[in-house]
Amino acid sequence: MRFGDYALARGGNAIIPFYRAFITDKIVSPENGPASRKLAEAVRLHLITRDPYKSYGVTVDDVFRSGSFRIHEDLYLLSDEFFGWDNNYSVLRKAGIEAVRKHPGKYASGVLDTIWQQLSKSYFRTPPGKQTAAPAQPVVKVKGRKLPAPTEGQPIPAGQSVWISRPDNCIRDEWTSATQHHFTFCKSRYKRRFNAIARDLDRLFGRLPDRTGNSWLALRMNQASRWYPRLILWIALGLIALALRRPRGALTLTAIGLTAFVVIVLNALGLFADPHFALPVAPAFVLFGSCALLGKR
Repeated sequence: MRFGDYALARGGNAIIPFYRAFITDKIVSPENGPASRKLAEAVRLHLITRDPYKSYGVTVDDVFRSGSFRIHEDLYLLSDEFFGWDNNYSVLRKAGIEAVRKHPGKYASGVLDTIWQQLSKSYFRTPPGKQTAAPAQPVVKVKGRKLPAPTEGQPIPAGQSVWISRPDNCIRDEWTSATQHHFTFCKSRYKRRFNAIARDLDRLFGRLPDRTGNSWLALRMNQASRWYPRLILWIALGLIALALRRPRGALTLTAIGLTAFVVIVLNALGLFADPHFALPVAPAFVLFGSCALLGKR
């Protein structure tokens, strides 16, 4: 009702399979097909011609070769501005499909590897070591100019703002140099509303507790997580127990476990391995394995 766009979450077309093909597998290329060439032309005319791409000397080849998550966010805005809001990122989706068709082996092996990692890795990342003082801001030379080096090994600085996208493109993130940018509004009432929302957010976050918790206990719990049974073990336990014990409610257990596995697979089709994507469904596998083993026969 508010935006005139019927969607559970806008942008899904830019995730499966495009996100994985572009960022993780790096198989998106203008040579893959007509949609990929169409995307490359939009990049050439409407992306690398403006800052920060222009100042950092980023080329069309760099865009596709980099696998940059910052560039991927800009491709959202590029699609909305150049192909239109109602296009719903279909060019990105088609470019991803073309990449998969061109490199099916690499894509499939990447998906399978991600599924395996999601099910076999520990639930928590390795705790960080001691923090050291941040080094001086490095610089890069581009066409004789010294510029701050983009962080995280990215080709452009941070600052991508895909969340401002609107059907009328009324709010834009204007870059005035290689490192400076600000929001512009086609109507003053949008700016007032934008600022009011920003103030509401600041107040909201200002009211959150500032407790840091017990860092020693958090560290020990994270270290202990390496001993937690992996998800693949719960799945194997459940399958064996179902076959040998035949507990009551086996169909329900199977449906719960299978649904959780489908979530893992769908994430793998578009995203890399990360505990954030597996943890929400981890209890389903624990339930599947434990109830299959301990449920009434």
